[in-house]
Amino acid sequence: MNTSAEITFVNDHFLALTGWKENEVMGRNWFDLFIPENLREDVRKVFHSVMGQKDTLGFLNFENEILGKSGQVFNVAWSNVLTKDVEGNVVDVTCLGVDLTERRRSEDKLRKSEIKYRTMMEAIKDPVYICSEDFIIQYMNQAMIDRVGRDATGELCYQALHRFDRKCRWCKYGETFQAGHAEKNIFSPLDKSSFNVSTTVFVNESGSLSKLSVFRDTTELIELQKRLQQAQKMEAIGNLAGGIAHDFNNILFPIIGMSEMLMEDLSSGSLEYKYAHAIYKAGHRAKELVAQILAFSRQSDQKKMPIRFQDILEEVLKLCRATIPANIKIEHKIQRNCGFIMGNATQLHQVGMNLITNAYHAVQEKNGKIIVALEEIKIDRTNLTDTGIHSGKYLLFTVSDDGTGMTDKVKNKIFEPYFTTKEQGKGTGLGLAVVYGIVKEYGGEIEVQTQIGSGTIFSVYLPLMSQSENQGAAEIKTEIKMGHEHILLVDDDAAVANLEQQILERLGYQITMRTGSLDAVEVFRSNPDAFDIVITDMTMPNMTGDQLAEKILSIKPDIPIVICTGFSERINKEQAEAIGVKGFLMKPVVKSDFASMVRKVLDDAKSENKG
Repeated sequence: MNTSAEITFVNDHFLALTGWKENEVMGRNWFDLFIPENLREDVRKVFHSVMGQKDTLGFLNFENEILGKSGQVFNVAWSNVLTKDVEGNVVDVTCLGVDLTERRRSEDKLRKSEIKYRTMMEAIKDPVYICSEDFIIQYMNQAMIDRVGRDATGELCYQALHRFDRKCRWCKYGETFQAGHAEKNIFSPLDKSSFNVSTTVFVNESGSLSKLSVFRDTTELIELQKRLQQAQKMEAIGNLAGGIAHDFNNILFPIIGMSEMLMEDLSSGSLEYKYAHAIYKAGHRAKELVAQILAFSRQSDQKKMPIRFQDILEEVLKLCRATIPANIKIEHKIQRNCGFIMGNATQLHQVGMNLITNAYHAVQEKNGKIIVALEEIKIDRTNLTDTGIHSGKYLLFTVSDDGTGMTDKVKNKIFEPYFTTKEQGKGTGLGLAVVYGIVKEYGGEIEVQTQIGSGTIFSVYLPLMSQSENQGAAEIKTEIKMGHEHILLVDDDAAVANLEQQILERLGYQITMRTGSLDAVEVFRSNPDAFDIVITDMTMPNMTGDQLAEKILSIKPDIPIVICTGFSERINKEQAEAIGVKGFLMKPVVKSDFASMVRKVLDDAKSENKG
């Protein structure tokens, strides 16, 4: 094409695209023949302006629409090469074109589809995001952006959405992509909220997979359920328990610890040994009492282990028979070969004692009868109860009486704290609330059948451990583990610190003891390599145990630390582990538990260092 836009050459590809023949276009004006009328004058002006400039470069690139013979429009990207004479004047232009029509149509369809898709996603009020198979966020709707605080597209989903440094523990990525969908309930530390997450997998145009997840906030629903299960009066006893637990456990620690060491030093047949043993047992009863109150107020987790409930019931029945008048008949049908459940002996003792005592109060006026039964059962679709219990193997513990029975109004309130139908001085209203809390904590259910004048049946379902778990559930003998390492011991209570020092020195350890956290930091800073482990109290002036742990770890990151506390609202086992603490003990601690924890933490630290 020359500077007057007269066509001087066309190749076969261009003719095939536009539908013209060579003799139909040669010598014709490019603009009149191929440029749409609405663009013709503007394109012509640009062309002539460029052609008339001597400083014009030797090549130019444009993209514009052209017309075919039948009037169809094509999008073409042009690379134009200018030919100049010796004076720099443009004499002709060679145009090389690439047909972009189909690409532009596809892009337009994709753009319209994306607008429609984004409109739908933005209309959803719940947070929504899409991510790839390698955990990269590909899209977030406005609700998810508002939740996170930014558009985190391109970031790792577990970091942006939950502030985790690794894949979410609940994530079943491979299974989800294989199944095509998933639904799960999660708790996100980002906003401390609970969500029901519904996920659907889809195939991209490239063949890769992505997953779309919708977050439905269930925080309020879960909180409402908790409030329904625990009345406000539960908080009162919780506050009371937390207030006294730390000091009371610090008092109990020397009582239990000193009596334990006395028993080690005394002859087992002596009168003095019996006295020391009585003190030791009394201290343990007090310890269990504090633990029960804290567990009831949800401020402590009772230590659980594989246990046979039938053995606990045998003790409960002996105690009940000794305390319930002989005119009340107690029958029992206990299956002796029931399997193990994961539980706590003190809590299970409470369950049995409270239900039997409750039955006694229902029959005491009529010289009635109480029947206690325990058996293994299997729940499946054919015998599901109305309690919402899932299929599986359970222990079924039932306590039935032929007493007065209850109205529906009373039945609906019996598990509320402080609710009681007994006369003043005969009941606190806490017994059944305690039972309910323990059963729920164990993942079980409790069912009540009652009729006025015909008595009541309490049915407790407790999940059995699996067969593989049962194999390791035999009673384990406690072994006192010794050592020789150097320990930095920190506790502001001198009596407790001295006792801990004596226990650890008897176990063979070298002890440096401090009663002040600031002093302990300076001792450690002066020679951090001199110590193999740090054991610290939690509640101390100037610097709490968790703060002390963080300070020491900043000096020597690999030093193992154990926190030992009577009670603290600031920290629990999970929170301690999160800041790098390797061990967590609740006071008062018996020697065997103390020895086992210290040895385990030291051995684990050595294994990590070798690795």
